[in-house]
This record gives sequence, structure tokens and C-alpha cells, in this order.
Amino acid sequence: MKTEMHPIGFRKYILMSFRGYRLRLHVWPDGVGTDSRHNHRWWFVSMPLFGRFLDTRFREVPASGRYLKIDVADRDGVRDGERSYHLKGESDLEVVKRKIRYPLIPYLCRFGEIHSYVPYKPGFHASLVFLGRLRRQTSEIWRDADHLDVKLEPDAELRD
Repeated sequence: MKTEMHPIGFRKYILMSFRGYRLRLHVWPDGVGTDSRHNHRWWFVSMPLFGRFLDTRFREVPASGRYLKIDVADRDGVRDGERSYHLKGESDLEVVKRKIRYPLIPYLCRFGEIHSYVPYKPGFHASLVFLGRLRRQTSEIWRDADHLDVKLEPDAELRD
């Protein structure tokens, strides 16, 4: 079983991988996580096991330059390995909906949907996540330029 500390605050355990599908366990031991606005390269179904989570969905809107839009790629093409971050441009996001996710009630996040997912209160939290196959080579994150928590690659030119 492969495990890593994910950059947004949870420990990720890859329980199973078969033909591009994955089953993972995400654990926040003390209920602390980063409110990271991001999308995924796959669809997934998640079922909170312990604790409640705040799930916020966003829509990208014409740029006011509020956020840096950053491509996230697998460094050297190794999935679930080290990540590389490339500046893609600027954009803004608006909240579409917020929902508290409760234990044992699964939910779907569609491919490319922008969201953030954080423990609602302190304490032990865990989710079981079933991931679909990769549909793109990169995902995207949105960060405030004044609070950048990732190191951009030195090429620093805008990517399409």
C-alpha cells in the first residue's frame, strides 16, 4: 500500500489500483486541512467515514485576476508521486454551492468540477474515495498570489 502526506493536509493511502481505477483512504488525524480550490483529472465517488466535511463547489468566471490558475502535473509522469506546478494564468471563482457532507452518505464529484473539501470541525476525519481513470494529464488549482503555498516551476511562462 502506497501512502503520502497530501499537500492539502490529509494522509492518503492507496488501498487498491486496478486498470486505472483506484480506491483510496484519506485521513485527517486532527481535522485540520487546507481550503484548496482545485479540480481533478478523474471523476470520483467519496464516502465520509468519520467526521463531517464542508464541500464547496465553484465555477470559473471571467478574470478579475483574483487567483493564479496553476496546472498540476505528475513529475516525471509518476502518478501519486511528486508534483510540478506551472502557472497557467489568472481567473476568478464564484461559489456555486456549499454542503456539509455526513458520514456514510456517498457523493459524486464530476471530472473537472472545481471544489474544496475540508473537515468541518477539529478531530479525527476520514473518507473512502473511489476514483475513475485519468482523463487528462494535469489538474488545476487556484491560489491567491499573496498566499502561494506551492513552488512554481522556473519556466514561469503561461501555459495553454
